[in-house]
Amino acid sequence: MLKALTIGNKDDMEQTLSNSISNVGISHLFVISGLHVQIIAMFFSKILKLLHISEKKQNTLLIAILFTYFVLTGFMISVFRVVYGTLLRYINKVKKLNYNSLDIMSVNIITVLVINPLFFYQYSFSLSYIISTSIIICSDYLKVKNKIKDTIINSIKISIIATLVTLPIVINIKPEINYLSIIYNIFYIPVVTYIILPMAFITTFLNFLEPLFNIIYQLFTSATNCLSTIKTLTITYPTVSMGVIIGYYWVLYFLLKEISNFRKKKLYYY
Repeated sequence: MLKALTIGNKDDMEQTLSNSISNVGISHLFVISGLHVQIIAMFFSKILKLLHISEKKQNTLLIAILFTYFVLTGFMISVFRVVYGTLLRYINKVKKLNYNSLDIMSVNIITVLVINPLFFYQYSFSLSYIISTSIIICSDYLKVKNKIKDTIINSIKISIIATLVTLPIVINIKPEINYLSIIYNIFYIPVVTYIILPMAFITTFLNFLEPLFNIIYQLFTSATNCLSTIKTLTITYPTVSMGVIIGYYWVLYFLLKEISNFRKKKLYYY
């Protein structure tokens, strides 16, 4: 579990638990992502500030640390997206280029495909960039005003958006989709984000905390194995043609834009 959460190595994870995680629809929480990089960046930023290092040196050291993590995870494309995105945002700020988030993401995607166009056919590339880009498109729709209430609602919104934008890709990997995962994610996202994942990083360096992590692990395993047996809203999809997939994304793109702009009339049309 520690290796799966910190460096994305799932080779030693129990097969039963791995299947349960997939059935419950929370596999995305066990993929190395921006969240992992944010935790590392936040931790080292605090240390560098305490050492009274200048902001310029802090940013340089932080990018070097994140690149080292990119190497440790085996050059995962999802980690590169975040590390390279951090570098692009830093350049954007220093050089005052005034690029918005979508511009930076576009440069990120183009750079990756210039390095290796065949990345386009990797599921890790598709899932990572499609979810991130769709959340950027819907950023106005996901703005938080009332912190506690909006955070819960946003978890539902992000879960629905992530399910919609990844549907054609996910059904090619596994045709069974458990729509209860939208509800499960409301609970799993904060638990993994604020408890399990930070605890995994801390336990990796402070081994004496392993008994405490083991209790969390046992509770997580029991709950996940239990929920994986519920198949009430599980739908099995057929294989679809490329034409249907292109049409689906074409409509979905405009749908997400209208949701973000709160234009209900056009939203119903799409």
